Amino acid sequence: MENKSYDGGEEKGKFHNSFHSSDENGHKEEEVSIRMREPTSRMSLNVQQINSSKDELITEQKGNFASRAVVRVRIALLNSLVRHSQKVHLLLTAIACLSVLCYFGAVFWHWDRQGRKPLKWCTGDGFLLVMFIIFCLAITYYKAIKPIFSRRSTSKNESSSSTYSRCIGIFKQLIFYCLVIVLLFYLIYDAFGETHRLISIGGMLAFIFIGFFSSKHPNEIKWRTVLIGIFVQITMGMLTIRWDFGRSVFLCIGNRTETFLRFGYEGAAFAFGNYIVHELHVFAFMSLSVIYFMGMIIEILFYVGWIQRMCFNMGWVIQKILGTTIIESVNSVTTVCLGLSEAPLLYRPYIKDLTKSELHAVMAGGFSTVAGTVFAAYTALGVNPSYLITASIMAAPAGLCFAKLLYPETEVSKTTPKNFVFYKSEERSIIDAACKGALSGINIITGVIATIIASVSLVAFFSSALQWFAALVGVEGFTFQSAASVLAEPSTALDPSPPPTAPMSFVRR
Repeated sequence: MENKSYDGGEEKGKFHNSFHSSDENGHKEEEVSIRMREPTSRMSLNVQQINSSKDELITEQKGNFASRAVVRVRIALLNSLVRHSQKVHLLLTAIACLSVLCYFGAVFWHWDRQGRKPLKWCTGDGFLLVMFIIFCLAITYYKAIKPIFSRRSTSKNESSSSTYSRCIGIFKQLIFYCLVIVLLFYLIYDAFGETHRLISIGGMLAFIFIGFFSSKHPNEIKWRTVLIGIFVQITMGMLTIRWDFGRSVFLCIGNRTETFLRFGYEGAAFAFGNYIVHELHVFAFMSLSVIYFMGMIIEILFYVGWIQRMCFNMGWVIQKILGTTIIESVNSVTTVCLGLSEAPLLYRPYIKDLTKSELHAVMAGGFSTVAGTVFAAYTALGVNPSYLITASIMAAPAGLCFAKLLYPETEVSKTTPKNFVFYKSEERSIIDAACKGALSGINIITGVIATIIASVSLVAFFSSALQWFAALVGVEGFTFQSAASVLAEPSTALDPSPPPTAPMSFVRR
């Protein structure tokens, strides 16, 4: 193939790139060589950064004056962007910061004109202010604080680093023991005069013993994870039950998550009809449709690299507290607002790397909390939303520590902070990633529907069989549900709440 060149007035270089073209008769391979201006700066110019496809390589042989001018202008612009990339980055950052400040100025001006009404911390201008403060703190940490500490940690030698680690470990243990002692004294003081409330401590110890007796590997249990998980559970309960502000914060988080997931209903209403989704509230067409929406959002965030970073940072914090791995820690946090079907979408590429103990922790965390997709359904039935969010938050650390009690880790995890791999998306564009994320929800929804249909049918079969056997001996209303309630009734002796007054659902003739 002929090579064409054009003058640039500077030192010229050759760049080679190969393209594959296909037609009805077969595939042909061509090599295109184009001479273009090479910048004298330290940054080398790559042809693939300028021409992403064969259609953009318009040579003088094929194009006219206008097309050649467009190509030259485009190459000149890209050369300028490469040479001054740092200045362009600073300029765009300055423009973004100025735009944010102008917007906040407009919000403050509007708030002042409205008579400086009380801030709406969960929905209005107060929520925007909280998001802005969190964003500023995150930028300050990653751009200023973290680089300083990382440089200091790399400059230390091994001996000083080990000494520092031992000191930090001893300090953490002292803080933990002090907090436990303070918590025990507070519980005794809070239950003073109502000693029956201390029965719940006996119930907690009984369930720990049951978990220890039923553990897969009793000799491999990490009691630090179990004890700290219980401590975190009690602390979360105090923050949400005894402190109105803490309950309001968690309730706001739950409501914002539920509002975000509700946008998935709009697409479902467009596809299946408003009557089925918003009036009949069909589970398969309403709640499960959120999985398509979540799959698309998560895949887009994974394409830009935000999900990997979020999982690592969130898992690192919980790993430092509980001693668990990254993915199971992230799952325990996200299942508070998301469901068992939506939460794994956050770390879907890492599921293949999980150990059996980590998979067990993921399943236990999903079943122990309230799914965000059914949060609104429970509140519509009249359940107090503050009770729901409190129970879900308290169950997250409890489910994780009990999962590690039943199935301790005996394998080498691949999702620890030391060996965590930041996977990159294989999609070519953000549109490709969005479409793949939506399609990934098909298998999940199919599996959920199939499991629900089979499980409900199996329970109905067992109930009918038990009812038939019980009727032959003169007992009516004895079903699988009533049998399960009878088996679970002894555990209520460890609950300080008053017993139910409703009679059993089955009687003898």
